[in-house]
Amino acid sequence: MALDLGGVLRVCKGDIWRMTRLTQKQEESEILRELLSATGIRPDSGPLEGEKPDFTIQISGRTVGVEVVIYQSGRTVVRAGRRTIKRRAVESEWERLETYSKEFQKKHPELNGIYILLRFNSTAPPQEEYDLFLEEILRFVRSRQEAASAEFVEFGMADFLSPLMRKYLKPIGGITLRRGEYGELDSNITAGFVDSHPASTILKIIAKKATLAKDYRTTDALWLVIGQSGRLSEMVLPINAACDFDASPDLQESLLSSPFSRVYVFTAMGLFLWGKQEGNWQRISGNKPS
Repeated sequence: MALDLGGVLRVCKGDIWRMTRLTQKQEESEILRELLSATGIRPDSGPLEGEKPDFTIQISGRTVGVEVVIYQSGRTVVRAGRRTIKRRAVESEWERLETYSKEFQKKHPELNGIYILLRFNSTAPPQEEYDLFLEEILRFVRSRQEAASAEFVEFGMADFLSPLMRKYLKPIGGITLRRGEYGELDSNITAGFVDSHPASTILKIIAKKATLAKDYRTTDALWLVIGQSGRLSEMVLPINAACDFDASPDLQESLLSSPFSRVYVFTAMGLFLWGKQEGNWQRISGNKPS
């Protein structure tokens, strides 16, 4: 499975900073558009962009502030040398290698028709090692041409003779080959990034935003919208039903004490809403688990 995982550039000066902020604001605008579409809410006017909160809309003569945040698990993985880095950064490293590998594959037609799955120990190699690493993969594929078939064939440490493969790939099943119609380089990196404690992560997001809300512009009501991107570390996957939000016993208390009258959360199974007046979660759109 190949995933399109876009990198995030964070440079806080000059034109690049302004471009990054624009991209972030566009992403927030798209999440708000999806929210209004999913809920059927039709504002009297707006939305108007701002900074604190991100938007304001007029509904039945009342000004509603809408703060939008991208869900991020915030979890880390251990890298060589015991250094830990954010999962989003790990995804970015793999995305850069995957993009670079496409040009590498074009130069080596023997890779056509070979699906290559790499299972990394923690992260992909850094950019300065791309060429050496991919050359090792190329030599390995050449040496295993006869073993590759229409079925998945796994190889491990005993098969790795080159240093970077031994350094970065898992000792068991570190590389899998399969013949197919197209050549493709894939990895396990994002597959393990599903947040197993989304309710706890949402609790942290609400707590942080509730503190920041003290400096927001005055509005008649304040909503928090937790959206998600296409990156697995920025998606809410394990939530299947409203009751799953009860996994964190402190979440309800945090919601009740927060300044948000509504909290919307986009998940893989649909859109969920917590309302202060109702005091509970409900699914308002999307697919229910079978």
